[in-house]
Amino acid sequence: MKLFEVPARGMRFLQLGPVIPVRVVQGGGYAGLSLALPYILYEVLAFVLPGLTAGGNGGWWHGGAVSAVLFLA
Repeated sequence: MKLFEVPARGMRFLQLGPVIPVRVVQGGGYAGLSLALPYILYEVLAFVLPGLTAGGNGGWWHGGAVSAVLFLA
């Protein structure tokens, strides 16, 4: 907790439980990942799609659609 108080210039944080600081950092990580995910997916697809042949694209799109539906479910 002392590590997080240093940038706050002497302010003391209210800590309601031993797990709260971990949850705050974890939530920030999830928020950053969710904001960066579209760019990460774009970069991955920009790398993979040029290597696929014309016949291989059909399976990629079907598999990607099924994976997206299962991920959201």
